[in-house]
Amino acid sequence: MLTDIFLKPLDRFSSKHKYLKPIGVPFRLHWLLVCLGLVQITGCVIPASPDVEESSLEIHHDAPLPNLTLVRDVVPEVGREHRKFFPSSGYYESVVSESQFGDPGEEANLSCVYAGLKEALPNIAILSTSAFWERVGAPNNSIELSELFVAPQSEWLRAFQADIVVIAYHARIDLRNSKGSYLVEGGYRDTDKETASIIVIDLHRKSIIHGSRLTFEDDVILYHFLIIPLGIYTTDPANSCNTVAQQAGLAIAEAMPDRPIRALVVAAGEEPVKTTKRYVAKIKREAEEKREAEERRKLLATLEQEANKENTDAQLKLFKEIRRQDTNRALGWLCKSADSGNQEAREILADIFQYAGYIWVKKGIVEHNYKLAYMWRGLSGKYDKEEQQVFADQYLATAGLSEAKKMLEDWQPGNCERALGLEQKK
Repeated sequence: MLTDIFLKPLDRFSSKHKYLKPIGVPFRLHWLLVCLGLVQITGCVIPASPDVEESSLEIHHDAPLPNLTLVRDVVPEVGREHRKFFPSSGYYESVVSESQFGDPGEEANLSCVYAGLKEALPNIAILSTSAFWERVGAPNNSIELSELFVAPQSEWLRAFQADIVVIAYHARIDLRNSKGSYLVEGGYRDTDKETASIIVIDLHRKSIIHGSRLTFEDDVILYHFLIIPLGIYTTDPANSCNTVAQQAGLAIAEAMPDRPIRALVVAAGEEPVKTTKRYVAKIKREAEEKREAEERRKLLATLEQEANKENTDAQLKLFKEIRRQDTNRALGWLCKSADSGNQEAREILADIFQYAGYIWVKKGIVEHNYKLAYMWRGLSGKYDKEEQQVFADQYLATAGLSEAKKMLEDWQPGNCERALGLEQKK
C-alpha cells in the first residue's frame, strides 16, 4: 500500500519524538487530526532528522600516501537513481551529483572548508588555491597527490611555505525516487545522499594526520489522502562541509600545537576517505600476502631439507603443502613417505587410487585403480580382514582380488612412483 511506502518515516519519527503526540492516540491519527485543522495554514509539514553516518581514518604514520587526484574544477560523482511509479516495476536512471563547491566544470569554491578550519583554528593561514593552480599549471587542471612530492611541484610547495594540504570533497546525489497514485491516495518520495569528506596531509612528514567523512540520506516525502495533503520533509544536519572542516581544524591543532599553520586547501576528484581506506586496506593486504608468502617459502625450504634426510613426516607434510601447485612432485614425496612406512601416507595413497585422486589431487591426474587401493589399504595396517573383504566385494571381482593380493605380497619400495607414472615424467 502507498500508505506503508510513504508514511513509514512517520513511524520512525514517532519513535524518536514521542513527546509530539498525546498519550494513547495513534501517531498517524494524531497527525491526520492536526492536518485537518492546520493544513490550510501550514500544509502539515513535519521535520525529521535524517540518519547520519560518521567515519574516521585509522591513522598509520608509516603508511604510504594514497594516490588521490587533486582537481581545480568541480568533478561530479556519477551514479544511478532507482525510479519507480507504483504499481509498475522500477528502473534505473543515470544521474550526476551536485556539490557545495559549485557546478561541474567550475573552479571549486572551497569557502565552506575555509570557514570550518578557521572556526576550529582561528590563526590558520589559508593559502590561495587559485595561485597554487596557476603556479602548478597542471594539464586538465588535475594532479596526482604523489606528484606534489617530486620536482618541480615540490619546489613550488616549498615556495608556498605550506605546512599541510587539506583535501576536501562534497557531493549530493539522487538515490531513489518513488511516485504513486490511486483513487483516494497518492504520494511522492525522493531520497538523496550527501557526502562530505576531508583528509589532511602533513607535507613535512608526508603522512596523513586526519581523515573524516560525514554521509547521510535525506528524504522528501509528500502524501495525500482524499483531498487532504500531507507534507513531510527531513531536515539536513548542520552544514556537512563546514562540519568535517571543523573536525580537521581540531585535529590539526592537536597534531601541530603552538605553531602557526599555513594550509593549502584543494578539492578531490574522488571521495578521499573511502579511497584512502581502500588503498590502506590494499597495502595491508599486500603486506600480509608478502609476509605469508615469505613464511611459506621458509616452511617449504625447511620441510624439503628434512624430507631429504628421510624424515617421513616431513615428506608427508611437504606433499600436503604443494599438492595443488606441483602435483607430480608432491606425489613423489608422498610415495617416498609411504615407501618408508608412514601409515598415513599409505592411507592417502589408498584413497587416491580408490577415488581417482579425490580429494587429494585434481581430477584427471590419477585414474581409479582398485587393486592398488586394496594393496595400499593392506600396507597401511588400518583395515582388518573383514574390512578388506567388504572392499573387495564392492570393487573387485574374484580374479581382480587374487591379483590385488599378489600385488600386496610382492610389494617393494619404488612401485608407487611407477604406478603413478612419475618415473616417465622425470
